[in-house]
This record gives sequence, structure tokens and C-alpha cells, in this order.
Amino acid sequence: MPRKVAARYNGGDEGEMQMKRLRRLGCALLALMMLCGSALAEADITAAQMRGDLAELCNSLERKHINLFAHVSQADWAAERQRIDDEIPELTPGGFYYELRHLVALVGDAHTSVAFTFNPYRYLTALPFAVAHFSDGWRLLMLEERNRNYLGYELTAIDGVPIEDVFERSKGIISHENDEWVRTQFSNTINFLEALQHLGVTAEHADSVTLTVRADAGSPEEQLIIPAMDDQAIHAASIASFQPEAVPQTAASGIYRSMALGDDCLFIQYNSCQESADMPMRAFADAVGGFLADGTYARLIVDLRYNSGGDSSVLWPLTDVLAEYQRANGLAVYVLIGPDTFSSAIINAIELRDALGATLVGEATGGSVNAYGEILSFPLPHMPLSVSYSTKYFEMVPGYPEGEPLYPDVAVEPAFDDYRAGRDAAVEAVLARD
Repeated sequence: MPRKVAARYNGGDEGEMQMKRLRRLGCALLALMMLCGSALAEADITAAQMRGDLAELCNSLERKHINLFAHVSQADWAAERQRIDDEIPELTPGGFYYELRHLVALVGDAHTSVAFTFNPYRYLTALPFAVAHFSDGWRLLMLEERNRNYLGYELTAIDGVPIEDVFERSKGIISHENDEWVRTQFSNTINFLEALQHLGVTAEHADSVTLTVRADAGSPEEQLIIPAMDDQAIHAASIASFQPEAVPQTAASGIYRSMALGDDCLFIQYNSCQESADMPMRAFADAVGGFLADGTYARLIVDLRYNSGGDSSVLWPLTDVLAEYQRANGLAVYVLIGPDTFSSAIINAIELRDALGATLVGEATGGSVNAYGEILSFPLPHMPLSVSYSTKYFEMVPGYPEGEPLYPDVAVEPAFDDYRAGRDAAVEAVLARD
């Protein structure tokens, strides 16, 4: 095989892709810790300021969102707004934040959400653990150093509430359209004390939570106490993460890249719908065309599993090159999708399927096929929160049920043992096909 074919291109910001890897593993705790600077005094916000933020959020969304009441009635929205307003005198800043999250989640639009613009630990209390979902359950992937021996254990309950019930409750404060997107957001929801209190999982005045864990199905359950931490404590904490035995060469890296997998398969990874500053997409597409022309490739994998969107048109030059080569030479195309595949990345998956006859492999997407999007945002006047909202509705497939994800043609949900061993189950499934 010519050396040019075996070369790989790695474009983009590796730091950005590390954040994507952490999100995929449910480990955003580490990223949030990095936001902490010097310790801040406990945040103060008055009832009048909370009411001002509530009014700004509601009035602006009612005015700006393209169809705010597609999934929640005006009457129910108004009733929830009034309930929150009535309860404001009893709410902490953290409790108020989750009431806003609940209200916005009622919209049923994953692109319409509310989030902190900096240091959430000024308002929220951290719980130093993070989990990731596998086919065989939720596994602990980050813990304090002193609890390192429990890394990789299955989490079965929090404060006695089964993890499946905690997951169902969490939908009330996560903006989403389907369960797959909730899974991507779950870890970085349940590792805040105020979130668990809002969900009724943890007692109002608790200063810790108890995780029920087990090494594997059939193993005896154990109790692990996780202390709640303010911004000083979480910044000073020593956090350990689960270390797999190996990292697959197909792990997320860069904005886009290509490499050979054996003699007959070219692998392309596209992790964000944007141009790389190092190599524009058109130049990358030309390079891929050269690899194909110089090689003996019968199969092509396009990996969209870590792509949460951007500008769907960025991929078009590559799609054109692939279509031209396929018409002249024949090429079996596989597109990898999963829970982090969202927004414009779903558009690209559908375009590749339609233009190249691609087979979709992996897990259902976190975004929906027909959905609201093209977001804008506005700040709230008092708490450091930004509200994103949709300005357009996209109907990619007429008649496709609203809110439904894009499903794979070949379902592959990795087990924890795959992750532990450094196996990419979806890629292996493609390579095993005749």
C-alpha cells in the first residue's frame, strides 16, 4: 500500500476534542473543575432579582422562540411560571437555577436550554463523581482519589433511589427530545447536590449522597458516601479517572482526520461541523480523494459519533468527492452515529445515507431527525445564565415522527468490557462485515 494512503490527517484543536471525549464518557466534572478560579464567597441574589430573571426568561422566550408552545400549552407554562414565582422567597440560588431548568425543559426542544456562563460552583454544590452509560449499566469513571478502588463499578442507586428512577426524574431538568440526549447530559446533572434535591432523590439539608455500587452484576452491593463540595473544596480535590487498558486508534481526535484501517478500509472522523484552521474542508476532501485514488479501498467509515453539530454545509465538499469516487469505483460506505450525534451532524448523516447509500452503524442519535434548531441566545440580568432558543424548524424527513432520533441500520451498543479493553465495538462490527 502506498505510503500516502497510510498517512493520517489530524485537524483541529486537541483540547476541544478532549472535552468531547469527557462528555461522551459522562465525565464533564473534570471540565467544570477547570472553570474554578480563586474561591468565591457564597453568591447572593435577592428575591426581586430572581423574579427579574424569571420574567426576562419567560418574556424573551415567548417573544423570540419560533414555536414555544409546540409541546407545552400556554396555560401549563403560565401555571409553572406562577408556581416558581410564588416559591422564590424559599429558594436558594441553586434551587432557583433548577426551577428555571425545569421550566425550559417543558418546551421539549433540546436546543432551548439555560446554562451558566461561568463558574457554576458559586451557586451549586459539587459531588465528585461521574458516570458513563454502557449496554450493561452506568459505570463510575471519576471519583476522589481515596475512592479509586471503586472506579469501574456499576452505579445502581443514589440515596436508595434506583438509578433507572433517577434517570427518569432527570428528564424534568434536561432539555431534550429523546432519551439518548438525556444520557449524554445525565452525568453532569446528577453530580450537583441541588439537582438531586430538586429531583427528590436527596434530602433538602443533606451534605453528602450515598451511592449504591457493585463490581459487576451478581456481585454484592456496597455503599459509597460522596461528600458535597463547595468551590474551594472541589478545586482542591484530587480526582481520579478510570484508565482503560488501551485507547483505540479511532478515539475522538481533532476536528476531522483520515487514516487507513487495514488494506481495504479508509476511516474518516468528523467531530464538529466546522472548518479546521489548519486545513479547510475542501483541501481535506481533496486529500481524501487522493488517498482513495492511490489505494485499494472497498470500504469507507465516516465517524459522526462525537459530532454535536455546527454548520451542516461544511461537509459538502467531502460528500461530493466521495460520491464521485463511488460512482467510478464502487465503495461501501458506513456512517457511525451515537448519542452525541446532534443537530447538524444528524443532517450530515442523513445526507451521507441518501447520497452514498451509507449504512448507519452504532446507537440512536441524541438529536432528532425533525426538530427545532438554529439557535440564538440571550443573558439573564442577574444570575450569570445564558438562555439558548430555536429560531427555525427543520424537517429533514417528511412524516418522520417528531422527537424521534435517527436510528442505526446496524445497532452496536458498547459494553463496559469494550471500553475497559480499548475496543471500538462499532468499528469492529463494520470490519467484520463481508
